Amino acid sequence: MRQVDLAELLEVQPITTARLIDQLVEAGLVERRADPADRRAYLIFLTPAAAPQLEAITKAGLEIRDEVLTGLSEQQVAVLFEALRSMRDRLTRR
Repeated sequence: MRQVDLAELLEVQPITTARLIDQLVEAGLVERRADPADRRAYLIFLTPAAAPQLEAITKAGLEIRDEVLTGLSEQQVAVLFEALRSMRDRLTRR
């Protein structure tokens, strides 16, 4: 993924993303590679060292999701996620 696209996806300024990526590079979790299609841009790649962290993040996310959605029906969950998407979309258009 291009660094600038990641910033857009995260809805943060590119400089903020660059600083975060610097920290991840320093930790050995990602690497930057020149974008062959745009010499001004960098592509971000995960390193093998990132796999355990990704597994931990995924596990934690699933546990949190299970906890907060306990007791809701599938229909209620669907309505909730649609409402959240709608709210996010309105906020990003501002």
